[in-house]
Amino acid sequence: MLAQTRKSALARLAWFYGAALLVAVVDQWSKHVIWHWLGSKPAHRVTVVPGLFDLFLQFNPGGAFSLFHDRPMVILVFALAAVVWMLWHVHRLSAQQWLEHLALGLIIGGATGNLIDRFRLGFVVDFFHVYWRQWYWPTFNVADSAICVGVALYIYAVLSPSGRRSEHQEEHTLPASENPKTVSPGGGDVGPREE
Repeated sequence: MLAQTRKSALARLAWFYGAALLVAVVDQWSKHVIWHWLGSKPAHRVTVVPGLFDLFLQFNPGGAFSLFHDRPMVILVFALAAVVWMLWHVHRLSAQQWLEHLALGLIIGGATGNLIDRFRLGFVVDFFHVYWRQWYWPTFNVADSAICVGVALYIYAVLSPSGRRSEHQEEHTLPASENPKTVSPGGGDVGPREE
């Protein structure tokens, strides 16, 4: 039983680390390709869907979707703190919370991808540009997309009935070492000792 539980926990951690690694690798690869491709294009821009979606190479010193573009150190410190917290938090999740593992993996993979840019370049490479007439969404990248999907999945997992039930069961399940038992004169367990 213990071996099965440990195997299940390792499988859930594989969701986390696998998602994080995949996102970070795809993010860095896509930025490398886009930089070398669009760097030689006029205005660093190529239309994909006219009037709706372009690939538009931009350099962002701020956070996701250009937030806090004039406070790069704030973004750097916040991102590092978030990564450390998620690494600590994911190891406290129960083996049943696989969706939370996946969601945090997407978030930390995206955060890591953008952190690599900040340490290596001093800014983040963005290239997805969505717009409609005079309206446009701030340019973003694969890492930003993974972070948004991860946050949405995590909120869903926490607020869903199954997520709340997992947390409730985890809070009310004591490890064997914390569930003291009394011993009968014959040597058998007679159940938990009442205080």
